[in-house]
Formats: sequence, structure tokens, C-alpha cells
Amino acid sequence: MQIGQHARLSVENGYFGSYLHSDGKLGVVVKIEGSDGGSDAEKTLAKDIAMHVAATNPLGLVKEDVPADVIAKEKEIALEQAKQSGKPENIQEKIAEGKVNAFFKEHTLLAQPFVKDSAVNVEQHVANVGKEAGKTLKLTQYARIKVGE
Repeated sequence: MQIGQHARLSVENGYFGSYLHSDGKLGVVVKIEGSDGGSDAEKTLAKDIAMHVAATNPLGLVKEDVPADVIAKEKEIALEQAKQSGKPENIQEKIAEGKVNAFFKEHTLLAQPFVKDSAVNVEQHVANVGKEAGKTLKLTQYARIKVGE
């Protein structure tokens, strides 16, 4: 047997939620701080976020978590596409910056549109559930592990 991916998460003021895909080869654990996760709404929130992570496979929680080489590659691609537009150089920079920001919205967990309600992003959804529960909830960490990766 060979150990592949692994993660260690710990919590002092919060709780974990998890999701195991039906094939048993993909699992996600999310860490939410600000509560003990005792209510049904909080348990559902954690499971929904874990399912969201399983479906979307974000590159990081926030843009600072995205590897620098991935960001550099995206900037390079965005600049090349902007150059092909034939617009002035200062406009090309703004176009490329906009494309990189769009990349972060698609590939960082807190900025992604929430799968079950695309009108809000994941961060807003967590805040909304917290508000309904009378607590300040914050998604602070996740681990997505797939057999064979």
C-alpha cells in the first residue's frame, strides 16, 4: 500500500463537515469556525460546501492560496489574448487584469458562485446561513482528496 494525498485539519472554535462521493474515491472535509455546528442548518451548510468542493475542485480557498506559477501562466495567457484584440497597450493591461480576476472568481472557493444558488458566492452563502443562525460563521479551510491523485 502507498499513501498518496493526505491533509491534517484541526479546530478549536468550529466544526467540520464532510462529503464522501458515492464511488468512495473522492472525499472532502470543510472547516467552519464560529459555532459548534449543532443546528441542522449548520450541518447542512457544511455538507453543501463539501459537496460544492467535490464538484468544482477549486485551486484554493482565496487567491493567495493559488500557486504563483498558475497565476503567472493565467496572466501570460490573458495578456496574449488582450494583445490580439488590437487595443492600446494600457487597455490591454486592464483587459488582462479583468481576465485574471475572472479566473480567481471561478477557481477560488470563497469567490465561486455557490452551486445550489448562483446568485451568491460561497462566502456570502456561509455568511447568510450564519446570520440566520445568529452567529458569525466563516469557512476557513478544506481538504479535497481523491484516490489516485
